[in-house]
Amino acid sequence: LLVIEEIQNLSIKHEDTMNQFLTLTNDTQIPLVFVGTYKACNRVFDIDFRLGRRGGEQIEVRRFDKDEYWEQLLAELWEYQWLKNYTPLTKELSDKFYEETGGIIDRVINLFQIIQLDAIQTGFEKITVKSIESMSKKYFATTRKMVLSITDELMMSAYEDLYSPSVIIEAKNQMITNIKLNNAKRYLLNQTANNEKRTMNEIRNEVITNIISVFGNKIG
Repeated sequence: LLVIEEIQNLSIKHEDTMNQFLTLTNDTQIPLVFVGTYKACNRVFDIDFRLGRRGGEQIEVRRFDKDEYWEQLLAELWEYQWLKNYTPLTKELSDKFYEETGGIIDRVINLFQIIQLDAIQTGFEKITVKSIESMSKKYFATTRKMVLSITDELMMSAYEDLYSPSVIIEAKNQMITNIKLNNAKRYLLNQTANNEKRTMNEIRNEVITNIISVFGNKIG
């Protein structure tokens, strides 16, 4: 199985590109799976009838409706908290998460990660309604209005993509780097304090040893 992801990024000006894909799968007998956004389907398979006929089944990963499946998804995800202070899932938090993500699974996971990374980085170590909204505004600012305006699948399909994955990945990597640096600083400070403590103990023991060697063990 050959999976071609982000197919919408492929520049398809003529049908030659897709013809090459068809030739590849015919010659190798390896099935192809294309993964992309809504508009990718039109760009790839609406070139001509032959390509559309060979397109096979289209599997659509829909956003979650605000129902029991959404509640089950968030409840399962909520168990993966990395914070010192565990935050129980409430209806208020669930409603806010849905409002800020539109039930789009990829956005739910990314927002959940970024909220926790920020909480660890700042030392707050909790998930709140305020943190959900502030992180959404900070890291998904360019598309937040789009998500808030989504009311049906037709409106959602109007957008080529809801955000740039590279931007979110870069932000998460930077936050993880900051957390590691802060942990390293704390470790070095603790090591320095321990070394100083050991040094003082060694000096004290040396002084006591010298006194005993001079005066003997009969010290009142």
